[in-house]
Amino acid sequence: MRLQRSCSLKRSSLGKGLSALIPDIDKEGLTSVQIDKITPNPFQPRHKFDSDKLKELSRTIKKEGILEPVLLRKTENGYQIIAGERRIRAAKLAKISVVPAIIKQGITDLQMAKLALIENLQREELTCVEQAEGYRKLMEEFGYTQREVAQIAGAKRATIANLLRILNLPSEVIDLLQKRLLSLGHAKLLLSIEDAKRQIELAKMTVKEQLSVRALEKQIEKNSSKVKKAAYNYKNYEKKLSGLLDLPVRISGNRIMIRFAGNDELEKLIKRLSEYLKADRELHN
Repeated sequence: MRLQRSCSLKRSSLGKGLSALIPDIDKEGLTSVQIDKITPNPFQPRHKFDSDKLKELSRTIKKEGILEPVLLRKTENGYQIIAGERRIRAAKLAKISVVPAIIKQGITDLQMAKLALIENLQREELTCVEQAEGYRKLMEEFGYTQREVAQIAGAKRATIANLLRILNLPSEVIDLLQKRLLSLGHAKLLLSIEDAKRQIELAKMTVKEQLSVRALEKQIEKNSSKVKKAAYNYKNYEKKLSGLLDLPVRISGNRIMIRFAGNDELEKLIKRLSEYLKADRELHN
């Protein structure tokens, strides 16, 4: 079951996202920079780059060149990447020595961290879990609100809120999402279930049987129907016990709760239960 693109959000272009933090980025002129003078962003949140995709990008760059300039900041010994590390890596594979760049002045370490994270969030190959973790990091470490994150990501605030909710799923389910064996649609359905154990069971069933989102929805509806039926049967048992004991009775899960008011009703309950137990023993002797 291939779900490589199923977790992707429809996002704005990278330039627009970065413009949310650097308003004048699109007004600055281009320049050319020696690639051996460029070092990676020390705050780069992504540590693994798909080698096959880098090779593919490298072939494209070798044939067409770098169509979108990288964004750099000046350092004492050269330049650091603000955005565009994949292009730099691919250009090196293509043995290109000079790249088009925009040099941005006055970028702090804090902005570097934010911008690196935003660039990664706007790349479609991120899983929905990586996206959610990235959005949460923006909020927790840099103080962004959901609305501000939505503006930067080019998404609706409700979309961001729903995406953040998947981080509440059990680790077993999150692992399947990370491996792209489950989609965001599957995750949303699993969130409708309160029992974590059941969430894991259904997640594993979905992967094993390669259930579509619609098929999983039907399975959940079927299970919900069974639960309602069981609850209805409990109601009947509650009525029977209440009649026998002459006290309010409630059944929840594997527990029977009997409500009494004062010692008199408690003594009455104990006496009645004792009579039932005595009668049961006489019946079986």
